[in-house]
Amino acid sequence: MDDYYVAYAAFEQMLDKSLPPDYNDGLLPPDMIRELRAFSLEHTWERKLNAGETLVFNNQRMLHGRREFSIKGEGQGVGRQLIGCYTNIDDTVSNYRVRLREQANPDRFPVLNVGNGTSFLF
Repeated sequence: MDDYYVAYAAFEQMLDKSLPPDYNDGLLPPDMIRELRAFSLEHTWERKLNAGETLVFNNQRMLHGRREFSIKGEGQGVGRQLIGCYTNIDDTVSNYRVRLREQANPDRFPVLNVGNGTSFLF
């Protein structure tokens, strides 16, 4: 069970940006904490979505989450809607390719290797 707590402490150091820079619960050496935080900063991508935007990602290839949010005008009928759905990657890419063929310039958005973390940004 001790290995679990050490792994959990390492995971917390990588994800919790609210921890003070000198925070150490004694489970990890200070050098490792610095390395974990540096790794986390290098490999973390954050984006604030605007109204109407959609984020699609491979659920098996990405650890994902969200930060807290506040709604301006709360209590005045303003709200946030977060919808999740799941799809088969083969069906999704096939549908995407069919839609591309229907476009005037299908080479504009090439389909890359979606199994290895490829992202479509347009």
